[in-house]
Amino acid sequence: MNWAKAEFGLRNANSAFEKKLESQNILKRKRGEEDERTVTIHLTYPGKSLQSKTMKLSAC
Repeated sequence: MNWAKAEFGLRNANSAFEKKLESQNILKRKRGEEDERTVTIHLTYPGKSLQSKTMKLSAC
C-alpha cells in the first residue's frame, strides 16, 4: 500500500481535486501506456492563463 495513501489519504484527495480541475478544463490527465498507475498531468491553455494570473497576484 502507498505510504501517503495509508497515512494521509492523499491519493484519494488528489484524485478528487484533479477530477474537479479537469472538469473545469484547467488540466488534463493521461494514464501511462506501459503502467496505468502512472498519471501525467498537463495544464490546458485556460489552466496556464490562470497560473499566469495567480503568479502576478503572488508578486504583489
